[in-house]
Amino acid sequence: WNLRDSAMADFVDSAIKYVERKNPNIQARVIIWAHNSHLGDSEATDKKKRRQYNLGNLLRQRYSLERTFTVGFSTDHGTVRAAKKWGAVDEVMDLIPSLSGSHGELFHKVSRIIANPDFGLFMRTNERHPRAVTNECLTELAKPRIQRFIGVQYVKRSERQSHYIRCDISKQYDLLIHMDKTSGLQPVKESKGVVKIPLHGDYPRWNKYAKNEDVEEEREDDFDP
Repeated sequence: WNLRDSAMADFVDSAIKYVERKNPNIQARVIIWAHNSHLGDSEATDKKKRRQYNLGNLLRQRYSLERTFTVGFSTDHGTVRAAKKWGAVDEVMDLIPSLSGSHGELFHKVSRIIANPDFGLFMRTNERHPRAVTNECLTELAKPRIQRFIGVQYVKRSERQSHYIRCDISKQYDLLIHMDKTSGLQPVKESKGVVKIPLHGDYPRWNKYAKNEDVEEEREDDFDP
Protein backbone atom coordinates (compact mmCIF):
# COMPACT_ATOMS: atom_id res chain seq x y z
CA TRP A 1 0.00 0.00 0.00
CA ASN A 2 2.69 2.50 0.99
CA LEU A 3 4.69 1.65 -2.11
CA ARG A 4 1.77 2.31 -4.44
CA ASP A 5 0.71 5.60 -2.85
CA SER A 6 4.30 6.84 -2.70
CA ALA A 7 4.56 6.20 -6.44
CA MET A 8 1.30 8.10 -6.98
CA ALA A 9 2.64 11.10 -5.03
CA ASP A 10 5.93 11.01 -6.93
CA PHE A 11 4.02 10.98 -10.22
CA VAL A 12 2.17 14.13 -9.10
CA ASP A 13 5.52 15.75 -8.24
CA SER A 14 6.88 14.83 -11.68
CA ALA A 15 3.80 16.17 -13.46
CA ILE A 16 4.02 19.49 -11.63
CA LYS A 17 7.75 19.83 -12.32
CA TYR A 18 7.17 19.01 -16.00
CA VAL A 19 4.40 21.59 -16.46
CA GLU A 20 6.31 24.31 -14.64
CA ARG A 21 9.49 23.54 -16.60
CA LYS A 22 7.58 23.96 -19.85
CA ASN A 23 5.75 27.05 -18.56
CA PRO A 24 8.16 28.98 -16.29
CA ASN A 25 5.72 31.84 -15.66
CA ILE A 26 2.90 29.78 -14.17
CA GLN A 27 2.34 27.77 -11.01
CA ALA A 28 0.91 24.38 -11.95
CA ARG A 29 -2.40 23.24 -10.50
CA VAL A 30 -3.40 19.61 -10.38
CA ILE A 31 -6.81 17.93 -10.06
CA ILE A 32 -6.60 14.31 -8.92
CA TRP A 33 -9.51 11.88 -9.10
CA ALA A 34 -8.96 8.93 -6.80
CA HIS A 35 -10.72 6.67 -4.31
CA ASN A 36 -11.56 8.05 -0.85
CA SER A 37 -9.08 5.58 0.67
CA HIS A 38 -6.24 7.17 -1.33
CA LEU A 39 -7.18 10.85 -0.99
CA GLY A 40 -8.62 11.10 2.53
CA ASP A 41 -5.74 11.85 4.91
CA SER A 42 -4.62 8.54 6.42
CA GLU A 43 -3.46 10.35 9.58
CA ALA A 44 -7.13 10.76 10.47
CA THR A 45 -7.90 7.05 10.15
CA ASP A 46 -6.96 3.77 11.79
CA LYS A 47 -4.50 3.21 8.93
CA LYS A 48 -2.06 5.24 11.01
CA LYS A 49 -2.00 2.48 13.63
CA ARG A 50 -0.92 0.06 10.88
CA ARG A 51 1.80 2.50 9.75
CA GLN A 52 0.05 3.00 6.44
CA TYR A 53 -0.02 6.34 4.68
CA ASN A 54 -1.67 7.42 1.47
CA LEU A 55 -1.59 9.92 -1.37
CA GLY A 56 -3.68 12.54 0.44
CA ASN A 57 -1.42 12.48 3.48
CA LEU A 58 1.76 12.67 1.38
CA LEU A 59 0.47 15.63 -0.66
CA ARG A 60 -0.48 17.54 2.50
CA GLN A 61 3.02 16.92 3.84
CA ARG A 62 4.78 17.93 0.64
CA TYR A 63 2.63 20.92 -0.38
CA SER A 64 1.11 22.02 2.98
CA LEU A 65 -2.48 22.02 4.13
CA GLU A 66 -3.18 25.42 2.63
CA ARG A 67 -1.99 24.44 -0.85
CA THR A 68 -4.10 21.28 -1.03
CA PHE A 69 -7.84 20.71 -0.87
CA THR A 70 -9.31 17.24 -0.44
CA VAL A 71 -12.88 16.33 -1.37
CA GLY A 72 -14.44 13.10 -0.10
CA PHE A 73 -17.72 11.42 -1.01
CA SER A 74 -20.24 9.59 1.14
CA THR A 75 -23.46 7.66 0.58
CA ASP A 76 -25.97 5.59 2.53
CA HIS A 77 -27.71 3.29 0.06
CA GLY A 78 -28.21 2.57 -3.64
CA THR A 79 -26.06 0.48 -5.96
CA VAL A 80 -22.35 0.03 -6.62
CA ARG A 81 -20.33 -1.52 -9.43
CA ALA A 82 -17.70 -3.91 -8.10
CA ALA A 83 -16.65 -7.56 -8.18
CA LYS A 84 -17.59 -10.12 -5.55
CA LYS A 85 -13.97 -11.23 -5.30
CA TRP A 86 -10.56 -10.46 -6.77
CA GLY A 87 -10.32 -11.40 -10.45
CA ALA A 88 -14.10 -11.75 -10.86
CA VAL A 89 -16.18 -9.84 -13.40
CA ASP A 90 -17.62 -6.58 -12.09
CA GLU A 91 -21.37 -6.19 -11.68
CA VAL A 92 -23.89 -3.78 -10.20
CA MET A 93 -24.89 -4.75 -6.65
CA ASP A 94 -27.28 -3.29 -4.07
CA LEU A 95 -25.57 -1.51 -1.20
CA ILE A 96 -26.38 -2.53 2.33
CA PRO A 97 -27.59 0.65 4.13
CA SER A 98 -24.89 2.25 6.29
CA LEU A 99 -24.14 0.41 9.51
CA SER A 100 -25.13 1.77 12.90
CA GLY A 101 -22.51 4.12 14.31
CA SER A 102 -21.11 5.05 10.88
CA HIS A 103 -20.66 8.41 9.20
CA GLY A 104 -23.03 7.20 6.49
CA GLU A 105 -25.78 6.59 9.02
CA LEU A 106 -25.23 10.02 10.59
CA PHE A 107 -25.43 11.80 7.24
CA HIS A 108 -28.49 9.75 6.28
CA LYS A 109 -30.24 11.05 9.42
CA VAL A 110 -29.13 14.60 8.60
CA SER A 111 -30.53 14.30 5.08
CA ARG A 112 -33.89 13.29 6.54
CA ILE A 113 -33.90 16.21 8.99
CA ILE A 114 -33.03 18.85 6.39
CA ALA A 115 -35.18 17.16 3.72
CA ASN A 116 -32.28 17.19 1.28
CA PRO A 117 -30.62 13.94 0.20
CA ASP A 118 -27.48 15.64 -1.10
CA PHE A 119 -25.35 18.18 0.75
CA GLY A 120 -21.76 19.26 1.36
CA LEU A 121 -19.77 20.07 4.51
CA PHE A 122 -16.71 22.35 4.43
CA MET A 123 -14.42 21.27 7.29
CA ARG A 124 -12.10 24.28 7.21
CA THR A 125 -11.77 27.73 5.72
CA ASN A 126 -9.04 29.51 3.82
CA GLU A 127 -8.79 32.57 1.57
CA ARG A 128 -10.67 30.87 -1.25
CA HIS A 129 -13.18 28.97 0.91
CA PRO A 130 -14.48 31.29 3.66
CA ARG A 131 -17.49 29.12 4.51
CA ALA A 132 -17.30 26.17 6.91
CA VAL A 133 -19.43 24.18 9.33
CA THR A 134 -20.04 25.57 12.82
CA ASN A 135 -17.72 24.70 15.68
CA GLU A 136 -20.51 22.65 17.26
CA CYS A 137 -20.92 20.67 14.04
CA LEU A 138 -17.15 20.23 13.67
CA THR A 139 -16.94 18.86 17.22
CA GLU A 140 -19.58 16.26 16.38
CA LEU A 141 -17.87 15.33 13.11
CA ALA A 142 -14.53 14.95 14.91
CA LYS A 143 -15.90 12.02 16.93
CA PRO A 144 -14.35 8.86 15.42
CA ARG A 145 -16.92 6.78 13.54
CA ILE A 146 -16.62 3.96 11.06
CA GLN A 147 -16.64 4.88 7.36
CA ARG A 148 -17.31 2.59 4.43
CA PHE A 149 -14.81 2.12 1.58
CA ILE A 150 -15.70 0.01 -1.46
CA GLY A 151 -13.09 -0.46 -4.17
CA VAL A 152 -12.49 -3.27 -6.63
CA GLN A 153 -14.56 -5.76 -4.67
CA TYR A 154 -17.65 -5.63 -2.46
CA VAL A 155 -17.97 -8.52 -0.01
CA LYS A 156 -21.34 -8.22 1.69
CA ARG A 157 -20.98 -11.17 4.04
CA SER A 158 -18.00 -9.54 5.76
CA GLU A 159 -18.85 -5.91 5.07
CA ARG A 160 -17.91 -4.58 8.53
CA GLN A 161 -14.47 -6.22 8.46
CA SER A 162 -13.82 -5.76 4.73
CA HIS A 163 -15.10 -2.27 4.05
CA TYR A 164 -15.29 -0.18 7.22
CA ILE A 165 -12.53 1.65 9.07
CA ARG A 166 -12.65 4.14 11.94
CA CYS A 167 -12.01 7.76 10.91
CA ASP A 168 -12.05 11.35 12.14
CA ILE A 169 -13.81 12.73 9.09
CA SER A 170 -13.29 16.36 10.16
CA LYS A 171 -9.54 16.00 9.52
CA GLN A 172 -9.75 13.43 6.74
CA TYR A 173 -11.27 15.77 4.14
CA ASP A 174 -11.58 19.51 3.56
CA LEU A 175 -14.98 19.08 1.95
CA LEU A 176 -17.31 16.10 2.35
CA ILE A 177 -20.10 15.62 -0.21
CA HIS A 178 -22.88 13.26 0.86
CA MET A 179 -25.29 11.80 -1.70
CA ASP A 180 -27.79 9.72 0.23
CA LYS A 181 -28.54 7.44 -2.70
CA THR A 182 -25.95 6.48 -5.29
CA SER A 183 -25.96 4.51 -8.54
CA GLY A 184 -23.35 2.06 -9.79
CA LEU A 185 -21.18 3.18 -12.70
CA GLN A 186 -22.30 2.26 -16.19
CA PRO A 187 -19.74 1.35 -18.89
CA VAL A 188 -18.98 4.06 -21.42
CA LYS A 189 -20.04 3.02 -24.91
CA GLU A 190 -17.19 2.93 -27.40
CA SER A 191 -17.45 5.44 -30.22
CA LYS A 192 -16.58 4.53 -33.78
CA GLY A 193 -13.24 5.81 -34.95
CA VAL A 194 -11.64 5.89 -31.51
CA VAL A 195 -8.00 4.83 -31.72
CA LYS A 196 -6.87 2.62 -28.84
CA ILE A 197 -3.31 3.25 -27.69
CA PRO A 198 -1.57 0.17 -26.26
CA LEU A 199 -0.27 0.62 -22.71
CA HIS A 200 3.31 -0.19 -21.81
CA GLY A 201 3.65 -3.11 -19.43
CA ASP A 202 6.99 -2.03 -17.99
CA TYR A 203 7.26 0.48 -15.16
CA PRO A 204 10.98 0.86 -14.39
CA ARG A 205 10.56 3.42 -11.59
CA TRP A 206 7.97 1.25 -9.84
CA ASN A 207 10.25 -1.76 -10.18
CA LYS A 208 13.03 0.14 -8.44
CA TYR A 209 10.70 1.11 -5.62
CA ALA A 210 9.70 -2.53 -5.21
CA LYS A 211 13.38 -3.49 -4.91
CA ASN A 212 13.98 -0.62 -2.48
CA GLU A 213 16.53 0.90 -4.85
CA ASP A 214 17.33 4.58 -5.15
CA VAL A 215 15.38 6.34 -7.89
CA GLU A 216 17.39 8.90 -9.80
CA GLU A 217 16.11 12.38 -10.57
CA GLU A 218 13.88 12.62 -13.63
CA ARG A 219 15.43 13.71 -16.92
CA GLU A 220 13.70 16.24 -19.14
CA ASP A 221 12.03 13.52 -21.18
CA ASP A 222 11.12 11.19 -18.31
CA PHE A 223 7.62 12.60 -18.06
CA ASP A 224 5.73 13.44 -21.25
CA PRO A 225 1.93 13.13 -21.08
